[in-house]
Amino acid sequence: AIRVVATSAGLYVMNMGAGRHSPQLVEDAAIANPWQRFMDLSLDLNGHLWAVSDKGIYLRDESGWHAVAPGRAPANIISIAADRQGNLWAAGFFPGVVRMRNAGYRVVESERIGRPTILSDGVLAIRVDHRGWLWIGQDAGVTVFDGRTWHSFTQDDGLIWNDCDTNALNEDSDGSMWIGTSGGLSHLMAPQTMAAGAPS
Repeated sequence: AIRVVATSAGLYVMNMGAGRHSPQLVEDAAIANPWQRFMDLSLDLNGHLWAVSDKGIYLRDESGWHAVAPGRAPANIISIAADRQGNLWAAGFFPGVVRMRNAGYRVVESERIGRPTILSDGVLAIRVDHRGWLWIGQDAGVTVFDGRTWHSFTQDDGLIWNDCDTNALNEDSDGSMWIGTSGGLSHLMAPQTMAAGAPS
């Protein structure tokens, strides 16, 4: 299996199935400075890899690496998540989250979503789970978008603390979610129950 790692000094590839080998720096014509700082990666439904750096957005598809023209993308993106509808979600040094659509390696649509749809403009983590649900960790709780409805929950619903930590959202193999907060770690056992009321 191939693993790609984002670091403060470039993207690195490891071939896990070929024995023990050192990580190799990704050097490609599409990436002008291969040693630039990369902040996040996201794999979309087609198996294409999205990467965001302090210089912009990159996409690796069947034809290789491509620099994505920013178009309507916001500046200063630090976290990305690709959903099942072909959207690329972004959070960073701007309020709320941004839903983007790409065409021809260019961001052609951009929609900013903030309060009151989500709990806060202070977004610290975004992830898409195996269901295709978008999870947004904020400084005021967690919001989940299932593709149709937005659900939010806080300490009042059982979250250990409202202030989430940076990039501290992770889906377990059983579909449960781990949520890191400044007050400790919450484990949401049954995310599917959120539509019916408070999460368990």
